[in-house]
Amino acid sequence: MGNKLYSVPDTYDWGKFRNNLSALMESHGYNMSTLAANADLNVTSISRYLQGRNPDLLAAIRIADHFNVTIDWLIGRNPNKHDAITDEERELIDKYSRASEADKNIVKLFLSKYNNA
Repeated sequence: MGNKLYSVPDTYDWGKFRNNLSALMESHGYNMSTLAANADLNVTSISRYLQGRNPDLLAAIRIADHFNVTIDWLIGRNPNKHDAITDEERELIDKYSRASEADKNIVKLFLSKYNNA
């Protein structure tokens, strides 16, 4: 629990989830029945989420996947609605994380020419 990046405080404001879900439904012209059918969820559950009940992880994943948004945005932890990192960038990050310190220094030196770009 010491890592703030991956923890949810006890006082977390789930109202952000409710607001984001409402906004997504409105922007797509969805009512609860439409979302339930498209995201393989129960209408009663969606009604409860809109009234303030917290979703379980599977429901949050289904909603985020259906609307092509990140879960972190959906629950209000991140202002980026869509993943900002491409698959190519993710692959480069993965390779960099496995590189030796000497190789990382070479990469840093090479990329330093772009510092003021």
